[in-house]
Amino acid sequence: MKKIILIVLLVIISGCSSPLPKNTNEPIHKEVTNNNSAGLDQPPATSEVISPSQEPQYSDKDIEGIFTPPNFTVNKFEIVHKDKKIEFTMDYIFNEKLYTILKSGITYSFVIVYPEPVQSIFDKKGSDIIPGKISSDGRLNYSLSFGEEIDVEISEDQFKTILDDMEYQLHVLNSKGEVFQMFPTFRYMIE
Repeated sequence: MKKIILIVLLVIISGCSSPLPKNTNEPIHKEVTNNNSAGLDQPPATSEVISPSQEPQYSDKDIEGIFTPPNFTVNKFEIVHKDKKIEFTMDYIFNEKLYTILKSGITYSFVIVYPEPVQSIFDKKGSDIIPGKISSDGRLNYSLSFGEEIDVEISEDQFKTILDDMEYQLHVLNSKGEVFQMFPTFRYMIE
């Protein structure tokens, strides 16, 4: 019986003692608790988790793959001749997905590349860069207008060429001014 008690005591003693720490380069971590024994006022503990901004962060790359129909569509492309100016109006619409990305601060712009017969009338390949719009009120439809000044009055035949040609191209540019989407003959897209 004395042998059993001795064995039990040895097991208890060896289980309660910890092995000596090995010589390692790892820091020893101790948990420190403050029971506020000094009686100092401390802010109450909170279970609130502070997280990064709830709004996802987007970049130019995020719009490049989705700036296409049905996420983006052109509803109207109108050409009007006024005095010595040709005015272009384009109405377009975004879906919710593309709108959400754009309203996070992503900028975009357009360039209209003119068909060759129109280029010879304007003596330029395309429009200047036209900044794209985005509102914070949830609106999905937008309209932009731009014009081309002409030095001399154009003939009815020249205006008919400008008006009837369907080969206008729409280029979409990212915030760096790089073309990331091209819609050749986009006038065919208009419903």
